Amino acid sequence: MRPLQRWARKARIRFFLPFLHRDDRILEIGSGDGWFRKAVESAMSVDYTTIDIDAPADIRDDILNWRKHGLQPFSFDAIVAFEIVEHADCFRDIYELLRPGGLVLITTPMPHTDWLLKVLEGLRLTQKRTSAHDNLVYLVDIPGFNAEKTRNPFGLGQWGVFRKVTR
Repeated sequence: MRPLQRWARKARIRFFLPFLHRDDRILEIGSGDGWFRKAVESAMSVDYTTIDIDAPADIRDDILNWRKHGLQPFSFDAIVAFEIVEHADCFRDIYELLRPGGLVLITTPMPHTDWLLKVLEGLRLTQKRTSAHDNLVYLVDIPGFNAEKTRNPFGLGQWGVFRKVTR
């Protein structure tokens, strides 16, 4: 693992873990190698489900196909979406899966700095992207969600915890 990637994982754990609680029902979208799940489950007892197009994951598919896997609307206390929303427009799906008042934990690049992140990736300083960033967004105003806490590490990325509001 690259040093910048190791730092980012530790920083994300410190930033996001306080928003999760014992016995929460959590869905992680794009869970990769499962590092965040391991960190959460070592800190507390939760009901944790992962969905990713690659293994290892509890459900191997795209989040946009969640209905066919028996996931129920309004059933999760928290959804983790690290480096996912730039690949797929899944905010509506996240909204539908979260219970009222539920939280979504998001990391995504700043759209105007994505070119620099691609350069850092080419220099092997950051992890290689798995697919194109076709859905770059600014997290200032996600419809249906209010920001609880946000951070812009190095001005390159966006980290945020957003609470679902009922319409």
